Amino acid sequence: MPAPNSPCYLMESEKVSMVSLRGDIRIAQAAALKEILIKSINNNNSILIDMSKVEKLDVTTIQLLCAVKHKAEKEGIDLDIAPISKVGKEFIQYSGAGALYEYIAD
Repeated sequence: MPAPNSPCYLMESEKVSMVSLRGDIRIAQAAALKEILIKSINNNNSILIDMSKVEKLDVTTIQLLCAVKHKAEKEGIDLDIAPISKVGKEFIQYSGAGALYEYIAD
């Protein structure tokens, strides 16, 4: 599992899985992000995705976030994306991933 200084990492407590994303979260990070998101879902905890330090995103990242959103809904797991950087919010909004936009807490 990636360490806290990695672009994507997971911190867990009894009730919450916090996924932290920062910097450049594009295809090069896809395998690590997928592993973290799968582990988060399998823990059956609420999931909080912190995107406050994201500087770059791509469609691969959006697809993974959409997949975890769908799986969380199916499993009855709470999912929030907050805080989120301006770059992250704009990319999600303009990428056509409107289904994700409702999970962005203001």
